[in-house]
Amino acid sequence: MNAQTQSEQTLMELEREAYRRTMARDIAWMKALHAKDALMFSPGSEAKLASDVYDAALAQQPEQSRSESDSGAQTEGGQGNGGFFWEPVSAQVSASDDMGWVHGVITITDADGKQRHGKYVSVWVKENGQWKVAAEIRNNND
Repeated sequence: MNAQTQSEQTLMELEREAYRRTMARDIAWMKALHAKDALMFSPGSEAKLASDVYDAALAQQPEQSRSESDSGAQTEGGQGNGGFFWEPVSAQVSASDDMGWVHGVITITDADGKQRHGKYVSVWVKENGQWKVAAEIRNNND
């Protein structure tokens, strides 16, 4: 496999940071990471605007939790956030360096410890020189 470009490395690190921020419940950061018209395609669900998903989550998040997230508090380790874990596997970026994608693996652990596995693709675009998620597509292996 070829060595990663700087932009591919950046997308991989943004995916890892998105996981860390999700564990910290930093919803505002996650919303800002997405393009204005970004779409989310989750298993068993219609396509949704990411901004609508994050606005609903922000409305439900207690004020104290918002300030903790803003301060960078994080939940470390394994599979926090209700047993949802993801890890990027690879990234590719267009020759024009303005669009890319990352694919990775997902593990969901239920309350009984049973694990389900899946995969995802995140499509990224550059807006004003910053990488933003344009689409998130997830599915389960089963």
